[in-house]
Amino acid sequence: MSKEWFTASFIAGMPGVPKTESGVKRKAKKNGWESRRRAGKGGGIEYSINSLSELTQAALLTKLEKETKTIDEEHQKKTNESLWIMAQKRTDQQREIGFERAAILHQVLKLKKQMKMPILKSIRTVAEANNLKYGTVRNWYYGASGRPWEGAKNHPKADWPALLTPKHTGRITAQNYEEAWEYFKSHWLHRRQPSVTDSYRRMVEVANEKGWQIPTERKIRLRISREIPQTTIVLQREGPIALNRMYPSLRMDKTCFHAGQAVSGDGVKFDKLYIDWGDEILKTTTAWVWKDIYSGKILAHRVAKTENTDVFRLATYDLTAVCLPEYVQIDNTRVAANKAMTGRSFSRRNRFRDKENDPVGLLEQLGMHVHFTNPDQETSNPGVKPIERDFGIGGIHSEVTTNPKLIDRGHSKATAIPVDEFITIVAEEVSRFNARKKRRSDVCRGLLSYDDAFNESYAKSTVRTATKTQRRLLLLMQEVVHASKRSGTITLKAGAANGQKHRYWCQELSEFRGQDLVAFYDPENLEKPVSLHTIKGQYIADADRITQSMFNDTATAREWNKIKRRNHQSAKKIAAEETRMTAMQRKNLYPEAPDIDVPPPGVVQGHFGQKNKVNEETELMNKPLFQKAAGAAAEDSAELAVMDENFSASMAQLRKKRDEEI
Repeated sequence: MSKEWFTASFIAGMPGVPKTESGVKRKAKKNGWESRRRAGKGGGIEYSINSLSELTQAALLTKLEKETKTIDEEHQKKTNESLWIMAQKRTDQQREIGFERAAILHQVLKLKKQMKMPILKSIRTVAEANNLKYGTVRNWYYGASGRPWEGAKNHPKADWPALLTPKHTGRITAQNYEEAWEYFKSHWLHRRQPSVTDSYRRMVEVANEKGWQIPTERKIRLRISREIPQTTIVLQREGPIALNRMYPSLRMDKTCFHAGQAVSGDGVKFDKLYIDWGDEILKTTTAWVWKDIYSGKILAHRVAKTENTDVFRLATYDLTAVCLPEYVQIDNTRVAANKAMTGRSFSRRNRFRDKENDPVGLLEQLGMHVHFTNPDQETSNPGVKPIERDFGIGGIHSEVTTNPKLIDRGHSKATAIPVDEFITIVAEEVSRFNARKKRRSDVCRGLLSYDDAFNESYAKSTVRTATKTQRRLLLLMQEVVHASKRSGTITLKAGAANGQKHRYWCQELSEFRGQDLVAFYDPENLEKPVSLHTIKGQYIADADRITQSMFNDTATAREWNKIKRRNHQSAKKIAAEETRMTAMQRKNLYPEAPDIDVPPPGVVQGHFGQKNKVNEETELMNKPLFQKAAGAAAEDSAELAVMDENFSASMAQLRKKRDEEI
């Protein structure tokens, strides 16, 4: 039977019991029926079928049979072969038990047929005769509660031994199904986030193939909650970013700064608006914004077609009109971390390859120490910068797009907004943003606006400001150039796209031939002189551009040669000043080489056996021809000596005359 416990309302009206629910409860109390509290919603009392009469039990059986005629299709499709395959996986002792149980059910059917006895009575009689419990034998025949397809009644008699073979193989502990558990974890702990039911079903399929022992799904869920840490589940199923969110955020106190001391900058793209720039219509219009960290006020901004180094540089130029901050917080992007602006920063840029000739960035030259935020979402939060929070709901981006003057325009190229009007609207919204009262920051305390908080601190703080010369650097771009070894001329790569080479030179470059230098130039006008600095940032001079003249332009060539001659004359005068000492003075000052005394030898080697040779040489020298040659050589030597004396006297007279002139 599919059930063993029934409520009074279900039993009421059956043969042998009262027709009302209250009557059934009174009879149950009077006769002491076995009962229990009903589980689930509503509660109540349930009564055991064993407390009812045989007549009532038979009526309940008939009613339940009508309700359970439709058996799950999956279980109906079980073939005889599958039952016997499962039985073959059991031990011989278990299969023998299956045959014994089948024999007992055959006794029940035989008794029912021969004695024409009700089936339940036959079951009870056979159970008592075999010293078995009535409920056990009844479940063999009808199936356990909620599992009628396991009852022998629904299967051919030939398959009863396989069906009734015990399925219990002993208690399944964690050690008994480690392979299945490892397979389940490898499937369930995945970024695809499969459900426990799905992973369990797939584990069962593999277990049937491999012959593994497996627990119930409920035990798997309990083991998950007991053994696998939540951090592991989140990391494996949701990823490191989700794991990062499990840790509390760190709150930073901005009162360690004062107004104008620290700023945070970033770019915001107005990607919801089409802007007409005259030559083209874009949906990528971007503004670079600088915000004061202490007060929250937006100090400067610039608008451009895209986010690039120029808009970053020019926004910084506007910032220096208000203050020259010491602490600068920006993203580690290609725009913000470029070498021209942040080269040689003590904070690691992690952008571009560091080289020995990298120039000192403009921000570092101005004393603005750069701090890069960590863009890695696994270990940090890229949106941690204060400026990021001003771009969201209620910030600059949403305020500009919902401005009454623009709200019905900019959604297509046909309704594109002129760039001049757009820049004006952005400036207006920035002013409104700064002037909004009752800001809930630690500094504003729910009372002040960003403007009020900034002005209050600015008035009583020592704020750095930039000079005109310092601000002028921000109007120029910088490029590492190489001074030629021959003349020191430098050539810019900027502007070379149109086929022109922009060369510059000044007299001071002669001292830096063959060295790498930094040239600051105006990208809007390359005809202007460039400002030259060493790699370490020391100023050298301003170099003029060398104009390229026509091949037959004699006037320009004449002027060029005139300047060249002047430079040569100037160089000669400087050289004459540097070399005042004459060659004679230099010679007189240089000491003569000292005489070196050679000591006599300790032992003189004899020339024994050389007597005959000496005699031969003596005879040769005494011959007339040899004596004549020796006389001629002596006369030549006398003439050379006279010539040397005359030459030395002449040179002495010349030196004396030159010295008198000097």
